[in-house]
Amino acid sequence: MKKLIILVVTFSLFAASCSNTSVTEKERVERVPNPTPDVIKPDNKYVDVPAYDKFGQWPYKDGEEYYSSKVGTWFTVWWTDESKPTHDHWFAEGWTRLKPVDYGYYSSGDEDYLTSVLSRLKYIGVDYLMIDDTNGHWNDFGLIAKNIEQVFKVANELGENSPQIAIATGGPLRDGNTKIQEKELDVYWKLHNDHPGTFFQYKGKPFLIMYIAGEVNKRHSDDRFTIRHGTGFISWQKKAQDQSIFQTEGNWGWVFDIQNEGSEVIGVQPGYNKAHQGIEIQTIYRENGKHYIQSWLNAIKQNPEMIIIPSYNDHAEETGWEATVPIRPPSNENCDQGTEGEDPYLYEKITEAYLALRYGFIDGFMYREENSKETYLFKNNKLAKVEPKETDLVIIIPDGYFEWESNKNTKK
Repeated sequence: MKKLIILVVTFSLFAASCSNTSVTEKERVERVPNPTPDVIKPDNKYVDVPAYDKFGQWPYKDGEEYYSSKVGTWFTVWWTDESKPTHDHWFAEGWTRLKPVDYGYYSSGDEDYLTSVLSRLKYIGVDYLMIDDTNGHWNDFGLIAKNIEQVFKVANELGENSPQIAIATGGPLRDGNTKIQEKELDVYWKLHNDHPGTFFQYKGKPFLIMYIAGEVNKRHSDDRFTIRHGTGFISWQKKAQDQSIFQTEGNWGWVFDIQNEGSEVIGVQPGYNKAHQGIEIQTIYRENGKHYIQSWLNAIKQNPEMIIIPSYNDHAEETGWEATVPIRPPSNENCDQGTEGEDPYLYEKITEAYLALRYGFIDGFMYREENSKETYLFKNNKLAKVEPKETDLVIIIPDGYFEWESNKNTKK
C-alpha cells in the first residue's frame, strides 16, 4: 500500500501539463567551480560528510540573480548527545521517530557539527538561521541556552563562511510573563554585542521573531530589535482583532497552511506532523516532496523580501529538511516522512535545487517548467531532454526560466 501511494503521488507531480517548452542548447560558458572555504579540518569528526557540491556541481554564484529574497531556516537547538540528560529527545516515544543520516544523534551545540553544517548551509545560499528559542531560554537544565551560545560562537568564528543568526522567542510572552521575556531579550542583546556581525540584521536592527502561537493578540516591542510575530498555524491569525499587521509584515509562524501574499515573507513548508506523538492536529502532508516543491515554486515566483523554511531539523514535529531515516514505523497514515522507498536526502536535494536556481542548475538534476511537459537533465554543462521515471526527482521551475538561464550562461 505504501508503494502504491508513492507512485501515485510522484506521478501527479511529474505528469504532463498543458504546454510544451522546447530548449535549444547553445554553446555555454565554461562552468567554473565555486571556491570552498578550508574550515572543516581533518580532525573534525564529521570530516567525511560532504559540505560542498554534495549532490552535484553548483552553478557559479555570481552575476545576475533570478530572485533576490533572503532565505532563512528555523534551527532546533534542544538536541544533545548521550552525555546529557535530555539525550532521549532524539528517540523517546512521544518525541521523534527520525534519525539524521549524516550526523547521527548529534548535539546542536557540538563545535564539529556546527562547523560542518553552518559552512554547508552558507555555501548553498542560506542567509540566516532562525534559532528556535520559543520554549524557554533556560529550560532543559540550561542546555538550550548553552547550545545557543555555542551557535553564536562558531558562527562568529566562521565569519563570512557561516549564515548569520536570528532568534525566535516568545515563550514567556505567551505565558503572560513579560519580565522573563525582557530578560531573554537582554540575553539576545548581549549575544549581539559579544558577536558583532553575527546577528542577522533586518530593517537595520538585529532580527527577532516573537512566536505567539495561539495567543494571536499579544505583541511585544523593543526598540533594540526588529521584531516580527508568528502564530502556530498561519491560519490562526484569522482570530486576531487586528489582522492588518500580518497582511503587511507577514506572519512568521510555524506552519504555513496559508500564505500572506504580498507581505514581507513567504513560508516554504516541507511538512508538519505530530501523529507519532499521539497528538491529533492538522497535518501538512509531504506527498513525497510534492508539497515542498510547490511551496518553493510559489516563493521564488513571488520573490518576497524573505523566504523562511520551518525548519532545518525539528524532527519532533517533522518539519525538517535535514536527511533522516525512521527508527520506528509510522503510527498511522498521517506519518508520510520516510516512507518505504523514499530517498532520505530528498528534501536536502529539493532545498539545494531551489536555492541554486538563484544562479542556475545543479549538475545531475532534472528540471521542467511549470506549464510544460518536457523534462531536461542538466549534465556536464548541457541540457538534454529526457523521459523521467515515476520515481525520479524533477524540479519544477517557473515558465521562462530556461530562457533566462540560457541568456545568463551561454556564450554571446
